[in-house]
Amino acid sequence: MVDRHGSGTPASPTRDGLPRTVPEGGAATPIPGAGPGAAHLYVPLPFCAHRCGYCDFVTVTGHDGEHGGYVDAVLAELELERGLLAANVATVFLGGGTPTFTEPAALARLLAAPKR
Repeated sequence: MVDRHGSGTPASPTRDGLPRTVPEGGAATPIPGAGPGAAHLYVPLPFCAHRCGYCDFVTVTGHDGEHGGYVDAVLAELELERGLLAANVATVFLGGGTPTFTEPAALARLLAAPKR
């Protein structure tokens, strides 16, 4: 590594100096040995009662009537990407806001979808 700042501390490698974690062509290109598809999902649910000063997630407040529409959009996106998912999704991670603040019916629809 090159000491670019004269501090005696080597610089961190640039992106070009690191091994690829996503194949050429993007994530839709199978990674050799990676298995039959994504078995774990992360779904951001941006709804919060209030904005916390320390939070860096994309969040919204005061959108109580929009939870169902947001979940509809997430489900549509999952359907578009169905070919990239494993036959049995093992884990659905919820985050990006306060998942328990999401309307219960919308949350139930979201959690039932990967099992189809």
